[in-house]
Amino acid sequence: MAFPILPGHWRGPVVLAAAMSDLGDGLIARRFGVASVLGGHLDAMTDKAFVLSVLITFVVNWQVPAWQAALLLARDGVVAAIVAYAVMARRWIAFRKMPARRWGKLTTAALFVFFLVMTFWPNAMVVVLSLFGISAVLSVIAAFDYAFQFITAYHADRPGP
Repeated sequence: MAFPILPGHWRGPVVLAAAMSDLGDGLIARRFGVASVLGGHLDAMTDKAFVLSVLITFVVNWQVPAWQAALLLARDGVVAAIVAYAVMARRWIAFRKMPARRWGKLTTAALFVFFLVMTFWPNAMVVVLSLFGISAVLSVIAAFDYAFQFITAYHADRPGP
């Protein structure tokens, strides 16, 4: 992602464009009946790559402490661990049964709002800290939700004794 090398004045519009794109692509795919499992996974991967590039940029520029970035990445870390385990255990089918979840979507939305405030109004500390708190709580809830969903799908697909 090019976010880390963008001039500061371009970062806000890029975050806004990414948020609008994230909102619009799924709606368009469902509206025209072209949604697919692969498209959903690619969309999720690009969202996670964008979130990671923004947070790395904020950490490198001393805008967000590393521990806060790690907390905001709780959901993404759990999903990455699930993917790694599913591939190593050859249980990809359990991962395929994990559609996007409400908590995950709320986390993404909260992160985009947090990123917008951080790029346009970084000195609005009350708003920044409030949005950080909301985003962090949602990320942790989403992490538990995805872990529970994977464990449930994994056990449902296990052959009986």
